[in-house]
Amino acid sequence: MAASFQDKLVVITGAASGIGRETAKILASRGALLSLSDITEDGLLTLKAEIEGITGNVGTAPFTSVVDVRSQDACRDWITATVSHFGGRPIDGAANLAGVVTLPKAAATDIRVASDAEIDFIFDVNVKGTINSLRAELPHMREGSPGVNGSAIVNAGSLSGLMGLGGYMPYVASKHAVIGITRTVAKEEGLRGIRVNAIAP
Repeated sequence: MAASFQDKLVVITGAASGIGRETAKILASRGALLSLSDITEDGLLTLKAEIEGITGNVGTAPFTSVVDVRSQDACRDWITATVSHFGGRPIDGAANLAGVVTLPKAAATDIRVASDAEIDFIFDVNVKGTINSLRAELPHMREGSPGVNGSAIVNAGSLSGLMGLGGYMPYVASKHAVIGITRTVAKEEGLRGIRVNAIAP
């Protein structure tokens, strides 16, 4: 039996495509209140229209915002606006799924030819973006007793964050960092009852 997310407030980064898009649609079908962010406005508008037509979420339009997760201010502004939009309620869940593999329209590269621009871009989105999202979300999450009853967070890791993958050094390194961030924050926030995990597709 599918779990119910009826009236649970969930925020999602990278919502306009891929795993983020499908996650948003599944949560909408199970009654979640959604705040969706992405750097692509057209994708967000398309997704919002689809979700508004999903049975089980009729009348609950998602809140959407164009957000560049590389900016701490942008992440904080989005979360502040989200909490205000939903009447000050705490965030029940977060899926931090914004991520990139290479520079836009660029081929993968190994360490001998990876440019500073590529490394900086991938780390800014995948690593700094995850950190920025967490720092914005955590103050607005529901706390519980150690290990239980608080809100939940899922970060976008990767199998590449658990092993090497030739030709994708910046991406692989960034996903190793996301796994480390997740493990550390899980220990810190578990004391407040907030669960923090990562997926590794």
